[in-house]
Amino acid sequence: MAEQKRTMIAMQAVGLAEKFAIALGQEEITTGNKVITVNFHLVLTAPEGPSTGGGKQAVQHINLVPDKGPAIVVGSVNQVEKTVELRTYDYIGNLHAQRYKGETMPFPPTDYLPLFKKMQRFFAGEAGLRTMVLDLPPAGAVVQAGRAMNPMMIGGLVIGLLLALALVVLALKK
Repeated sequence: MAEQKRTMIAMQAVGLAEKFAIALGQEEITTGNKVITVNFHLVLTAPEGPSTGGGKQAVQHINLVPDKGPAIVVGSVNQVEKTVELRTYDYIGNLHAQRYKGETMPFPPTDYLPLFKKMQRFFAGEAGLRTMVLDLPPAGAVVQAGRAMNPMMIGGLVIGLLLALALVVLALKK
């Protein structure tokens, strides 16, 4: 079966994943004791198919992947919007505790911080993407699809949209 050609956005995503693998793919966090040792390494996902649906499926996840067990999502990249979201240790620790009934992260923050800083440098420098840092989700936030949402955020968004609409209407009347 012939291989399908990738779209431009899919090719950009694959290219970034390859650069990321070269720059940071060998970075590891090793944790454990004399009996069990787990190695985590960084991976930036790439699209599985030849297209991202016109950029609608362009989000790439940055994962800390262990030798065994589930990956920990530490950020995401959206090349269509030219943005990166990186999650702090507190953020991923909070989500980890929610998902695994209060369980703490399998490694300390001192092991994560150097990786976090290297990711910031890579995405700001090599990739030229605008980086946003996601810190601890607000109390009472409902985590959906990797994003923290709460009623205050939704209310603020609605008010902001209404104000923007009012400004547009005023500008059109002039």
